[in-house]
Amino acid sequence: MTRMDRSHPPRGMKIAVALAVVVAAMTAGQPAAAADESGVDGGRDWSLAYGGRLYDSWYEALGEEGPRASHPAYPAAGPLSGPDTWRCVSCHGWDYGGSGDPAVAGKSLLGLAGTEPRAIAATIRGAPHGFTARQIPDDALATLATFVSEGTHDQATFLDDRGMSTGDAERGRAAYEGICASCHQIDGMAFISAEEGDRPSLGWVSRHKPAQALHKIRNGQPGADMVAIRFMDNRAIADLMAYIQTLDPGAD
Repeated sequence: MTRMDRSHPPRGMKIAVALAVVVAAMTAGQPAAAADESGVDGGRDWSLAYGGRLYDSWYEALGEEGPRASHPAYPAAGPLSGPDTWRCVSCHGWDYGGSGDPAVAGKSLLGLAGTEPRAIAATIRGAPHGFTARQIPDDALATLATFVSEGTHDQATFLDDRGMSTGDAERGRAAYEGICASCHQIDGMAFISAEEGDRPSLGWVSRHKPAQALHKIRNGQPGADMVAIRFMDNRAIADLMAYIQTLDPGAD
């Protein structure tokens, strides 16, 4: 699973802060949501995006080191080991429908949409998940559970059967250049720490791992100063995804 580099240039941080102010203004008047490690409450979109980062890698989102030993419930035949086996996404997938690896075959979470978050939190605390309050504090757990209940999406909302965005790339260009390019540059080749075998390119990742790219576009990258664009409507997000998929066209 490709990870964004955690270091960003000062100008990118300034853009992120400015956008955070805009998002706060857009969500003013919405019910307060759970706080992150800073202790500051956020609005609904912020909270769901934070829950998405916890889903991606809860220990990085909390600024912690992941468990060294593999999760006891993670299948021995699975492709991962150590901290990665403790990540929700490693079993339930970037599309929330269960891991694509047959050795893992995690349960789909899509059927939990609308479920009372407290019930989901209790499941995460119980077997076989077994996450303790020392690992995921109660407030963060509540946010993660709310994400599972209210923050996932159907891939068909944004992607076709080939994993290509259903949006309009020309409409998405302005959003990319105004939000993303300050860190990732115009060509999408900056500040990406790719996994072995991956090309460090937003265009390549968005075409070859579209569900993963879409999750991070909507929710941000754990532990990094990356803007989460969940506050944009679905069409605008699909447009942005479509433009990103046009970057680095010769890589394939």
